[in-house]
This record gives sequence, C-alpha cells and structure tokens, in this order.
Amino acid sequence: MARGKALGRGLEALIPSAERPAETLQKELPVESLRPNPLQPRQRMDASELQSLADSVREHGIVQPIIVRAAKDGYEIIAGERRWRAAKMAGLSSVPVQVIDANDSAALEIALVENLQREDLSPLEVARALKDLIERFHLTHEEVASRLGWSRSVVTNKLRLLDLPERVRNLLLEEKISEGHARLLLSLESADEQVLLAEACAERGLSVRDLEQAIQRRRAPKKTAPQFSMPEAKNLCDRYGIRLKLIGRGKRKRLVIEGFDEGQVRLLVELMESAAPRLFPRK
Repeated sequence: MARGKALGRGLEALIPSAERPAETLQKELPVESLRPNPLQPRQRMDASELQSLADSVREHGIVQPIIVRAAKDGYEIIAGERRWRAAKMAGLSSVPVQVIDANDSAALEIALVENLQREDLSPLEVARALKDLIERFHLTHEEVASRLGWSRSVVTNKLRLLDLPERVRNLLLEEKISEGHARLLLSLESADEQVLLAEACAERGLSVRDLEQAIQRRRAPKKTAPQFSMPEAKNLCDRYGIRLKLIGRGKRKRLVIEGFDEGQVRLLVELMESAAPRLFPRK
C-alpha cells in the first residue's frame, strides 16, 4: 500500500498539546481488564496471522506495550488489539500497557497511524477510517492530512475508494485486487464496467499495467468503415437509395452493398460475369 511521506510521527505529535498528559503511565494490567476499541479502524484479523502472533507472544512475551485509556469498566485499547488478542490466545494473565489520556479524536488518530505504520490495514480500511475521522470530528481533508503527515491529495484519493461499487470494494478488502487496480477503476464512469474489469483482474491475475491497457482499449475510438467516396458511386447510391462501403486497404479491399434484395444480387452477379475480363484482367 502506498504510504504518506511522514508516517514516522510519534505519539506526542498525534495528541494536541492541550490534551497531552504530563506523563504517560506504563504498567501491567490483567488481560481481562482491557476491552477492544469501538473506533478500531482494522475490520479484519487474519486467523492464521493471529495464531502466529500468539505463538510468538507465548515464547517472547509482548515487547511493545499496548496503548490504552481509562474507561468506566476498565481500560479501552487504543492501539494494540492484535497483541491483546494474541496474549489471550497464548494464555497470558497480564499484559504491559501504556495508559494515556486521549479523547475520541486523538484515540482514533493514534489507532489509525499505529495500524498504518505496521501496514496492518487494507486500503479500504484506511479509507473508512479516514471517513470516520472526518465525520465524527468535523475535520477537513486538509486537517486530517496535517494530523497524519500526509498531503491532502493522498487523503482525498484514498477516500475516493469508497465510491467504488460494493462488489469492487469487497474484492479490494479481500486483497484480490490492489489499491492500484482500484484507482484505475475509478477512472471509469460506468459501475458495470468497474465491476466487470475488477472481476477480470481477480480471476485472471491481471496486473495494474494489464488493467491500464484494457481501459485504454475501451476508450479508443471505434473505427467506422469509410463510405465509398467515388462521385459516380455516390450519385448512384443517392438516386436508388442504396449504401456502399469500401473496407480495407491496398489490394485487400471489401465492398459492402446495403439495400439489395435477392433478385438484385443475382443481377449484379450476371453483370460482374459479363464484365469479368475488365474486372479481372489477369485471371
């Protein structure tokens, strides 16, 4: 997934100065005292990856503390839900945490950036998290970009992924097409075409370059057969209500006549027979 240039911002940069605690508290907390973050941008957790993480936690423990904030019924996870779930699977009774004072806006920003830095989110999950950030806290694209260390255009382009048809969004979420594929599909006006080409990419393993070429072919102007341009032929056609098309180049031309019934076709063949020496002088 393409990333913004400045994802290396620390926790301090994500919490506005007026909301920063004088210090953050690190300690061990019972696993059962933590609960998931309802603002968690990550929507899917791969079972096999989670099991691998649980195996690692069982052997090495949790190296990086889970970021939490105090809640009414314990502590709410801001960043590190996968580590927490892995710890439960590994049978740990307690986990290291970093307790911070953060409002909903700061909590969502931290969760989003933490996942982005770990490349844990799919492009569609990023887009939905950005939309949530904007709508919940009435932020502009520019404000979100500034907080995340991105350009405004990166934020806008990621949000556009939500405009794709549901079928295409699902393929993106399932990683059957890439963000590069999805961006190209956005250039098509027809939702049916977007779905058709997205499914082709998923089924046939088309690269982004393959898709780009397919879209270019669809946009290429359709070649129309040139009309027969001889003045005598045009006058004849106009007089008797027929159409002539001359298709092809060089010696591989094809003459198409529209407006003849069967009897007229037979008569034309007879005329060609009588004119054969002139029509086919070398035969």
